[in-house]
Amino acid sequence: GYFVDLAAASPVVLSNSRTLERDFAWRGLCIEGNHRLIASLMRERNCSVVHTLISSRAANVTYTENKLGKQGFNHISSRRGAAGGANVHSALPLEAVLRANGAPAVMEYLSLDVENHERAVLEHFPF
Repeated sequence: GYFVDLAAASPVVLSNSRTLERDFAWRGLCIEGNHRLIASLMRERNCSVVHTLISSRAANVTYTENKLGKQGFNHISSRRGAAGGANVHSALPLEAVLRANGAPAVMEYLSLDVENHERAVLEHFPF
């Protein structure tokens, strides 16, 4: 099987795809926008790991990084302008990231843990 774990966060704790990879030998792709989590994903997982944010199209998005000791991002927005601890970061469409990483035409599992950004991620995806 093949999985895509979008906003993968921790490579082990509360992972939505680790069991598929470790116990069932699935191949897959972990996508994570938080630069603090990329090294541990690359070190502890066998799948491909991509450091990027995902949105409906290639564009700059505003995100606020979670400062409360939790992993991931508090908020991602397509609105312009960063305020109150927010940063502007480039984002890519999911289809482009899948294509660039040689994902198969069929994925058996998609974990979409993007905290209210689901529509922007899937809006132009060619199902």
